[in-house]
Amino acid sequence: MSIQSARATFEFQLNQSKANALTPPFATGDNLFWQLEYCETYPNEPECFVVRLHVIPNEDELESILPWARRHELCATIYVINVHSEGNQQYVGKLALEMDKLTPDMKYRGFFYKKAKLAHNFLIGVTFSEFQTEARLVEGPFPNRKVPQDLIDAWLGEVNKQETVDVQFNVGGHIVYASSGVLGKRSEYFRNFFLRKWAESDEGMSSPSTANIRTRSKKKLSPIKDTVSEPSENGSSIKYTVNIPDFEYDTFLAMLRFLYTDNPNFSDEDGSPTSPLALMAISDKYLVVELRERAKEKLLKILNEDNAARILFDAAWKWPDVKEIVIDYVVRNFAKVRETPSFLNIDEAHPMAAKLLMQILKKVHVAQQRLTKF
Repeated sequence: MSIQSARATFEFQLNQSKANALTPPFATGDNLFWQLEYCETYPNEPECFVVRLHVIPNEDELESILPWARRHELCATIYVINVHSEGNQQYVGKLALEMDKLTPDMKYRGFFYKKAKLAHNFLIGVTFSEFQTEARLVEGPFPNRKVPQDLIDAWLGEVNKQETVDVQFNVGGHIVYASSGVLGKRSEYFRNFFLRKWAESDEGMSSPSTANIRTRSKKKLSPIKDTVSEPSENGSSIKYTVNIPDFEYDTFLAMLRFLYTDNPNFSDEDGSPTSPLALMAISDKYLVVELRERAKEKLLKILNEDNAARILFDAAWKWPDVKEIVIDYVVRNFAKVRETPSFLNIDEAHPMAAKLLMQILKKVHVAQQRLTKF
């Protein structure tokens, strides 16, 4: 997935005929919404107007401070520009915002300026820089919506229901049934899988030129690009039989339930097959983008001083977007984290032990140097 830094400007034209105005919401990422506000009068300075950038918090940001880290990484500058009748424009004022001060209790940043400097027509705007763009289309709705419980129950009844499926997965000694139509709609991996661009063979993931799908037909297997899947001769509806060698049954079933219901069910128990780490791993492989984001957000919610080192060295180091957040947490809380069993018992044979520890210690050193300046 290609990711790069980008800049974006959101600008709105207003005039002094209205005392107050809120712009339409706009976004700098999946479920990262904002609004600009103009107020004719600043409470403590009646001769001044005020412009503010407001956060529209998502559900996870309302519950925890940790998901706000995505907003803290942004650089934002708000500004006001006069628009004169001849078309000329002139800056009234601008301010680089302290984005790391945004919290559930302080959902906006802004500035005030002398009202006498403001023309009848003017622009208010904000420029964001250093935010990450992704080379993918966000297919899921945003912000995240609540799925009605009766709809969840209805679709949950279809999970692993043999009568209405055409795919059989063999997972950890168990059989799991699913509909290729549902899977293809919810996952890019499975969409391509059933379009015969790739598949899971007995050995796991393989290239399009060599991968095979086992069918219940007695015909000789051929490469996936040439295979035509057919119902079996005994009238079974199963067209595809797929072996999943690298995930536990409960992990795969939890992902399948999410694909059907859009409702994740995470376990907080260490090492559980339905832990956020386990579901993040499987959703990462099968390109279930929304489940991965939900698992990431859940992981950050349960992150604490006792488990931070374990989470980092167990799996978070594999995902750059999670690794940096967890490392920053460890650095901010290093005095306590370094005394925990999960930190003291780091396996020296871990392939990334030396590199991660060096990265942590460098950041701790930089943070301590900054403190000594004040």
